[in-house]
Amino acid sequence: MAAKICIIACAVAVAKADSWYKTITPEENHMLCIDVPGGNAYNGNQLWLWECNGMDSQHWVFDNWQIRYGGDENFCIDAVDMSDGVQLMLWECNGVDQQTWAYDFDALRVYIAGYTSCFDLWEDQQYNGQALHVWECNGLGNQQWDLWDAPAPSPSPPSPPSPPYGKAGIAAHLNGDGNTDAIAGSRISWNYNWAMNGAWKDGLDYYPQVHDAGSMGSLGNLPDSDVLFGFNEPNMNPGAGGASMEVGQVVGFWPQIEQAANDHGVSVLVGPNVANIKPDQWYDDFFNQCPNCRVDAIGFHSYSCDLQNMKNLVDKLRKYGRPLWLTEFACADNPHAIAGNDGGSKDWYWQCEYMKEVLPYLEGEDIIAKYAWFSFDTGYTGQSSLVKDGQLTDLGNCYNSVASGFEGKADMVVV
Repeated sequence: MAAKICIIACAVAVAKADSWYKTITPEENHMLCIDVPGGNAYNGNQLWLWECNGMDSQHWVFDNWQIRYGGDENFCIDAVDMSDGVQLMLWECNGVDQQTWAYDFDALRVYIAGYTSCFDLWEDQQYNGQALHVWECNGLGNQQWDLWDAPAPSPSPPSPPSPPYGKAGIAAHLNGDGNTDAIAGSRISWNYNWAMNGAWKDGLDYYPQVHDAGSMGSLGNLPDSDVLFGFNEPNMNPGAGGASMEVGQVVGFWPQIEQAANDHGVSVLVGPNVANIKPDQWYDDFFNQCPNCRVDAIGFHSYSCDLQNMKNLVDKLRKYGRPLWLTEFACADNPHAIAGNDGGSKDWYWQCEYMKEVLPYLEGEDIIAKYAWFSFDTGYTGQSSLVKDGQLTDLGNCYNSVASGFEGKADMVVV
């Protein structure tokens, strides 16, 4: 830990010509630092305490009655309604009372200027992930905080380039046959098949994937590709198609995947494509174990039939500050959520009705880079195939028609 600094009472309230960077630790536990989950600056990202690691996510700027996030000084620590126990969060700096902070060197307390709310620590929960919160100032040790010198944050890396064409894709086993031709002639611009090699042709990209631990040997057969997907559903059992891998196991393999991506010119390395089973908790664990791992985008799956559920899932993953790739979706879990589908049918008509709701959202949501429909007729997903016998199915024509309303491949003919 760098040398602790001494700041006079209310020093954060004094404007300076130059900003300065600090880490903030509880006086009684210098192993924990105030931290931004994922290091991502957006309105509402709730702050917590995490083991001090020197990362940019733990750097803060004390200046002009504000505590600004060192990783993006457009965002300040915000105390919401300033009530006892409320978790602090990032919010765009706006000068409101709940963003007006002072520091008392004698008492070692950080408090809201003009109020009696102080940074507070749950003494019986001194471990990673404790919510940073405020409580009425009481002068006790759990409200004492130390400030330490920290280096300026590292420059943000440039965003990876996006692959060409539109967002719409297909998750299916295409084999270079008539089905491939039908898809290539539609508005669908990319496909993948959970494997290292697959079908492609003009107008239809193919993106490979390392499916599970047993397929690591296939990295030697990785084709040159703009995109590479990490493991498929590491948080799902093999019987349901998942890789069933512990986070630590994925982290252990990731350097090999990164090296293969670098060797083959991959511009977008998509992280593991997680099932919708506490996906944010899985990625929290992943980034905590491997904060410097290269992950250019977040991969995820959804089988809800409810647009609001999709929005909620996207909002959960927004905190990582990376583009999102929805690499499997279809209507399966709750077909009754589709208006008028009282019988809970999963036939193609109701799948199409769901598409009409969800595709405009996916197209209009900037954080969604790509999406791929799960194109298989199964008991779980119902009639979800987009192509059969060299022709688009009724559902395939629906998907193609809805996707045609958005920017993507130009001058394509509906097959």
